[in-house]
Amino acid sequence: MIQKIFEEDVVEFPFQLKVHEISVVPDEIIPIQSKIKEWSHPLFSPPIALILTTGGTGFSPRDITPEAITPLLHRQAQSLSLALLNEGLRHTPLAVLSRPVCGTIHSSLICTLPGSTKAVKENAQALIPLLPRIIKLMQTGDCDH
Repeated sequence: MIQKIFEEDVVEFPFQLKVHEISVVPDEIIPIQSKIKEWSHPLFSPPIALILTTGGTGFSPRDITPEAITPLLHRQAQSLSLALLNEGLRHTPLAVLSRPVCGTIHSSLICTLPGSTKAVKENAQALIPLLPRIIKLMQTGDCDH
């Protein structure tokens, strides 16, 4: 799904975003964790500031992305997860069927997005304005006030 999102320009970022790698992994904990560990490793070159996943956040038995990602997080960003959920709820009450997880692993911010293209667009509206500030804080520790 992530490849489709970028190939079809589903989400337009108002700042420069270089897609380093796109990967599709099975809905299984070990493959998901392996890819996230690889991308968030401090020695990964170039360092990846933002990792977005799509799919696997619902309630079906195969939806295990939050369970795979959560144990890897060094710091949870629950309010960012709530922002994603709240933005979805502005569009549909079915947004409560998504279980977003956000947080940091080393110097990478990771956010799990729903699997539908429509829901990703909606979630992006909450995420995009925050990304420059979050990434700057993570990379430099500098706060503008």
